[in-house]
Amino acid sequence: MKDNLQFRVSAELKNILGRDLITSPDIAILELVKNSYDAHASKVEITFDDDYLSIADNGKGMSKDDLINKWLFVAYSAKSDGTEDKSYRNKFKRHYAGAKGIGRMSCDRLAKSLVLTTRSAEENKTNVLHVNWSSFEFSKQTEFDTIDIPYETLDTIPNFPLSSATGTILEFSGLHLSWTRDNIIRLKKSLEKMINPFTGTDDYFQIEIIAPKMKEEDINAESQHEVVNGVIENSIADVLKLKTTEIASHICDGVIHTTLTDRGIIMYEIEEPNLDYSLLDKASVSIFYLNRSAKYNFTAQMGIEPVKYGNVFLFRNGFRILPFGDFNDDSWELNRRVQQGYNRFLGTRELFGRVDVETDNPDLIKEVSSRDGGLIKTEASQQLMAYFTLTHRRLERYVVGVLWGEGFLRKEYFINQTSALNARKQLEGDKDSDTAKHIYENIGSRVDFMQLIKSLVNDKSVSVIQYNEALANIVANPTDTEVIQAQMLDDVRKLAEKTADSFLLDKLSEFEKYMDEIRRQKEEAERKEEAERSAKEEAERKFHEEKEKREKAEDELKQKTKQNLFLLSVGALDTDRILKYHHDIRIHAATIHNTIGQLMKKVNRGQLTPDETTRLIERISRANDKITSIAQFATKANYSIDADVIKADIVSYISEYVNHVLPEFYGDLRLNCATNSCSKILEFAPIEASIFIDNLVSNTVKSDAKQFDIIFEKKEEGTIFMTISDDGDGLSSKVMNPNSIFEKGITTTNGSGLGLYNVASFVNNVLKGTITVDNSQDIKGFKLIIKF
Repeated sequence: MKDNLQFRVSAELKNILGRDLITSPDIAILELVKNSYDAHASKVEITFDDDYLSIADNGKGMSKDDLINKWLFVAYSAKSDGTEDKSYRNKFKRHYAGAKGIGRMSCDRLAKSLVLTTRSAEENKTNVLHVNWSSFEFSKQTEFDTIDIPYETLDTIPNFPLSSATGTILEFSGLHLSWTRDNIIRLKKSLEKMINPFTGTDDYFQIEIIAPKMKEEDINAESQHEVVNGVIENSIADVLKLKTTEIASHICDGVIHTTLTDRGIIMYEIEEPNLDYSLLDKASVSIFYLNRSAKYNFTAQMGIEPVKYGNVFLFRNGFRILPFGDFNDDSWELNRRVQQGYNRFLGTRELFGRVDVETDNPDLIKEVSSRDGGLIKTEASQQLMAYFTLTHRRLERYVVGVLWGEGFLRKEYFINQTSALNARKQLEGDKDSDTAKHIYENIGSRVDFMQLIKSLVNDKSVSVIQYNEALANIVANPTDTEVIQAQMLDDVRKLAEKTADSFLLDKLSEFEKYMDEIRRQKEEAERKEEAERSAKEEAERKFHEEKEKREKAEDELKQKTKQNLFLLSVGALDTDRILKYHHDIRIHAATIHNTIGQLMKKVNRGQLTPDETTRLIERISRANDKITSIAQFATKANYSIDADVIKADIVSYISEYVNHVLPEFYGDLRLNCATNSCSKILEFAPIEASIFIDNLVSNTVKSDAKQFDIIFEKKEEGTIFMTISDDGDGLSSKVMNPNSIFEKGITTTNGSGLGLYNVASFVNNVLKGTITVDNSQDIKGFKLIIKF
């Protein structure tokens, strides 16, 4: 046997559609206010008293038939199936805020008992329902439609808001929540955001909270935000008159129109066909970027930080859809991107705004049944998300690029990294500014904005209606262009030509003329500089030439003076001078002969003492040294050899003697004397100075040296260091005290022991200096240091 069966509905449905879906008392009241709005009310009064709450409106009210076939018909919505009367809709031009038929179950969230009083223009009576929600909770086996709802009629007209003849009053008792002052203020703030506060609308809708027992506390409230009683006013619209950065976009008649403004100045305005969001006939997005200055002003006016107030709200047909825009809500999926890079993306903490969508089709943009759960995923809701994303990214591109300078380095606008970093650092003050003046002064911002506009112009689907020509003019300050890539100038020309922008083209023409003049002036300056440099170099060359000539002449004169001490050739000697030298040699030879005779006599007589022997040998040695010096000296000396003293430069004398006289007598020995510009005028006997050098060279020869050097240096103020060195055998290791070699009779060879004694005597008596042996271990050969 076949039969038909039916579903049975338990009274538990009341809880499922009421308390379980409506998650808070605030949302319950919001749903009931939406019902008043959909009933075309212009005024709603919410009254609080001890264990009492009422919501009264001046809407169109309900007839008995409406109560039976609509209000008591659970999950049925005349708004959804289009049977709701159209006369009111045409009169008020409102889209419905609700469309599920379950908002009325919000009453269960608020209280145990409800008295519904309503009156419509269709009837001359007032209809009253008495609902005891506890009746649905006795047994889950009880069927929902078997529970009686008491009904009565009244002839009197209730006290509807604004003394309206029609309306509805919901009175609650046995409240589930004790409505404290804090709870009511919280509700008030929720209601402020319930109806779109951002845009003006032709329909008038007012919500007033009445709490008689809290009026006295209202008087002492610290701010208007802490007052309970009164009409709910949303001052967001006034706050957003503050100078902020805003992008406003709307879809209408198949066209998307978008305008970006920055602190009251239009940056660009564009239009494009609505190709991707076909299910959105009428929608809009308005997003504000709040810098620190805007956030501060928001907090000062609203009494709450913007981040805690909310971010980007979503409104359908003028009423909020939760939780979009709530504190810490990321329904727009913005904050995930922010975590991917610092100063590259805009998240909810920097944004404020709203998204509006209007539709008569409740299935397009549909809330989940749980009233704080957002949207059901539909093709239309996905298009709405995509439309929001497009608008958000355009605002983000401007803020991050133009205001923050994020791309200055990455996009290589500048010729070097330092210039890019400096330009970006200059923008740090933007976060505290309520004007956009500084971005006009920043070449990086101007270049980035120009690139932004260029990308819009290059998009064939976008029509650029207007843009801020002054900001796109990167040649406004020609000196700024020195730090940016040359390609940027080409880009701005292409932009001006493509948009037929006469302003930019004129500015570019002025810039090019200016740059031509700058180049001309620069070339002229370079030519002048080159001429001055050449003249300076020529003057310096002549100066150095004259200086060299003068120094050369002085050196030649000085050299000539030095050479005058010695003749340049034997041929310069006269006969008298030669005869005189022969005479001197005979005298010194006779001295040697006579001294040897005296020495022999004393030896034969046995009268020769050691001291006498030393004295006679010293006389013979000295006479012999003089004969040797005369033999070497005679062909070069330019003065009498027997002159007692002359006054001359002893350094030059020694240098000339070593470099020009001695080489003729010591062919196998390399002789060198370097004066290093040292000079010292002394009175000295030439023959003694020659013997002084001869004794030093004689010691060098005896040590089998191949090199003999004398180096003069001025190491201390007024003191000349004379270093004598050779590469011979050096000082014998048997000599315990090196400086003892300067004592009379001390010798390390087979000599007389008088040579170095005479050297020391010359140093002490003539040079007035000191002589020491440099016996350092790293010295090869023999080295003496004379200071005078």
